[in-house]
Amino acid sequence: MSVLDIINDTPADFHGQVLAEKIIKLPLPPAAVVGALVGLYTGKIEYTAAIFGITFILVLIAAVPSWPYLRSHPLKWATKVEKKETKDE
Repeated sequence: MSVLDIINDTPADFHGQVLAEKIIKLPLPPAAVVGALVGLYTGKIEYTAAIFGITFILVLIAAVPSWPYLRSHPLKWATKVEKKETKDE
């Protein structure tokens, strides 16, 4: 079993989707602020882009694949209900 099989085995559940959204939304604004401040202090836009870019890549690695911690609450699907056939006369 490869790493890709483990990651892509099943989709993230609802709790995992909420957690992934938090993982995406929380670190990006502070990284933008820190990157802007470092860029202003040093006078190099490359530092701003590097700080934000590295944070963005780390966030993508942490939240986009369906890691096992995003699948810890599996969905319970309803069972199939058999329809009874009735004859209308």
